[in-house]
Amino acid sequence: MANLVTVTKDSRIILKVGGIGAGILLLIYIFVQGGVLFKNIFFPKPPEPPKEALGKLPHLKFPTLGTPGILFTVNTVDGTLPSLPSKVNVYKLVKAEPNLLALDSAKHTVDSANFIDNQTKLTDTLYQWTQPKSGAVLKYDIVTKNFVITSNYLQNPALASTNLMPAEDSIKSDIGGFLQTLNAKVTDLDIEKTKVEYLQMQGNSLVTAQNLGMAKYAKVSFIQKSVDEIPIVYDNPNDSQIKFVVSYPGGSFQVLEGEFYNHEPDMDKSSDYPVKTAAAALEDLKSGNAYMINPQNLTSVDITNVELKYYLNRDSSEFLMPIIMFTGINFTAYVEALPASSLSN
Repeated sequence: MANLVTVTKDSRIILKVGGIGAGILLLIYIFVQGGVLFKNIFFPKPPEPPKEALGKLPHLKFPTLGTPGILFTVNTVDGTLPSLPSKVNVYKLVKAEPNLLALDSAKHTVDSANFIDNQTKLTDTLYQWTQPKSGAVLKYDIVTKNFVITSNYLQNPALASTNLMPAEDSIKSDIGGFLQTLNAKVTDLDIEKTKVEYLQMQGNSLVTAQNLGMAKYAKVSFIQKSVDEIPIVYDNPNDSQIKFVVSYPGGSFQVLEGEFYNHEPDMDKSSDYPVKTAAAALEDLKSGNAYMINPQNLTSVDITNVELKYYLNRDSSEFLMPIIMFTGINFTAYVEALPASSLSN
């Protein structure tokens, strides 16, 4: 029978052998992990190629294309073009489905906003109504629920605010209630970034008010939420296609003009696609293959910034697609971000 001394010796031997074995296993683990780390540092695994699961995509329909011949100089902070992401997600846009009750539903909606007169059919989906008190005209798409409001408020002083304009938060609340009345889709709007600009009449146009006491109108501009932390821009990079001019004649809130073109991305329907390099996009820009906003007809432009953005316009109907935006002083240009191999002919 083993005595206590024998058991103790055996236990020490087992512990010693076990410790040596554990140490060997630890060394093997460190060696393997070190090899993996070495391989990842010096021989990294190439990234997964973009899936391009949505197939060939259509070319973006810019309002116009520029012309070649402008001299472009890269004048960014470090004097070089940035490294853009190698791939980006393209999203399908939420598609509104027509139904037989669309007109009846739309009529009930616009009635709630007091657009009750002169129902007129403009197209199969676009109808027009008039607001009797202000004379404002609403053109409303009964399927997409996008709309435009116009009025002759610049020639009608009775539609100007008669009291001191409310604070920005009150104006935002009023326009938010108006959009809710018109059943407008607002879930993808970044309400925190809504802009309110106070305006006054100067000649036959509106300009920024010198002070709140001079303000008779306000412009409210909405911004859609960024997608994958990439901002959305429209035909005018400094403006929105979801915006309104409002006033308070007799202290009562009134929408005088505006447009609501909200094309919402479907976050469940997307695929990644390759992105051109900034250098390749610059070559497109030099050749005039870009949408250029060049109000001063500059022939020489210093490029101060290059960024990846998403682009939408009023006619967008299929996809939320990326652009590469070049910015300079009094100059902006949009270049398609996807290479030709990803686009249909």
